[in-house]
Amino acid sequence: MIEAIIVTIIAIILGIEQQPVGQFMFAQPLVAGTIVGLALGDVTTAIEVSIPLQLIFMGAMGIGASIPPDATLGTIIAVALAKEGIPVETAVALAVPVAFVAVSFNTFIRMINTFTMHQIDRLAEAKNYRMIEILHLTVFPLLVVVRSLLVVFPAVYYGAEAVQGILDVVPAFVLKGFNVSGQMLPALGFAMILNMIGIPHLLPFLFIGFVLASYLPITLIGVSVIGVCAALIYDFFNSKGGSGGSVSGDLSSLMEE
Repeated sequence: MIEAIIVTIIAIILGIEQQPVGQFMFAQPLVAGTIVGLALGDVTTAIEVSIPLQLIFMGAMGIGASIPPDATLGTIIAVALAKEGIPVETAVALAVPVAFVAVSFNTFIRMINTFTMHQIDRLAEAKNYRMIEILHLTVFPLLVVVRSLLVVFPAVYYGAEAVQGILDVVPAFVLKGFNVSGQMLPALGFAMILNMIGIPHLLPFLFIGFVLASYLPITLIGVSVIGVCAALIYDFFNSKGGSGGSVSGDLSSLMEE
């Protein structure tokens, strides 16, 4: 009960952070999962679950009227279930459908906010800015509280035993599919990012990083440092070229200096 209350409170705070008070990126899967892990006393498992979910949902964002999967709620529930004993791969795989189911609650919130926005329009015409602030800081947070109570609290309260009971009924080949898909989903997340970026001439940097991480004894930190240096060098020469200079001219000027 206490853990369910704590996790629900975290979900409420992170849900409010996403919209009414400005985005500080605490609701990102890696950060949100780590916060839940700190609260539950199992940071290692939390990070093991959060990293692949961060990769999966990194390319998911709301554009216009589209509503992306609720990666925050999916991560929070997955971390809580993994802490209770569900395998990490299964928790990661379950987080994805949970995130998509939570979208329906987010859609409901947006529907209610439509009426709120009409009310705010009328208040703006009347120059009642104080009331606008009150609506902004009360209506949406209350909806986030309701959503978290309906989704997060039951999932965490009934926890691994209830989920495991459901999993016991599921055929073994389905669970195996969950585990395999959980390992494949990070690659899908990267594919989504590459598809959105759509800059073919930057793909060599991706493959260089892949070769460094896969075939050479270099840690991810080392690859990251190389990537940052490559980005800075690329940006330097690209900005010089855009201002009318050339790479050879840049090298000559650097040598003269």
